[in-house]
Amino acid sequence: MKRIIPSILLTSSIYASHSVDCGAFYTSHHERGYSYDLGGISLKYEIGNSKGLKAGGKVSVSNDSDLLFIQSNSELLYYVPLNAIEVFPFFGARTLTHEVYKEDGVIGNINRVWAPLGIGATASFGKFVPQLRISYLFPLAHTYIQTSEGDIYGQKFSLNPMYWIEAKCEYKFSESFSASICADWEQDFHQRQRTITGEAYVSMKF
Repeated sequence: MKRIIPSILLTSSIYASHSVDCGAFYTSHHERGYSYDLGGISLKYEIGNSKGLKAGGKVSVSNDSDLLFIQSNSELLYYVPLNAIEVFPFFGARTLTHEVYKEDGVIGNINRVWAPLGIGATASFGKFVPQLRISYLFPLAHTYIQTSEGDIYGQKFSLNPMYWIEAKCEYKFSESFSASICADWEQDFHQRQRTITGEAYVSMKF
């Protein structure tokens, strides 16, 4: 008996893609009363179609000076081919949790949440694939939480809207394996705080 595969399933299997990125980063943040320079590791997973809708999530972790730093990013992207380039509008959520104080059982955490909304573009030049992203970061929450032997103390602060720019260059060793370097700049519109991050990672696609 001849097996018939529906065309919609065949199309989905051809264009569905997954990727896992693993790398290292270094970031430097400066503002009045809160600054850090630290490095760590990052892990990213992306799923979707080679053209069209994609979803991804990324976690960056550091334990510099025994103070835990976790930044997570989740986003939805939609790739639109335009002749030699592809553009992709995107939006998502970005959270930052950073232990800034730990002593005698007392732990203080800074927590920040933004909602990025932006657009990116990418092109292919042989094995090199450059990419540029620009987004506006809508501020959602900014708190300081201090815990001590079951007691919890919290303060709420304002959070400035910011812009974020990322430049990335990927080198494809094959269709399923590549390496990338990227740098990004994040700053509020009043120039009271800025963050510079550099990252290098490898990607496996399947």
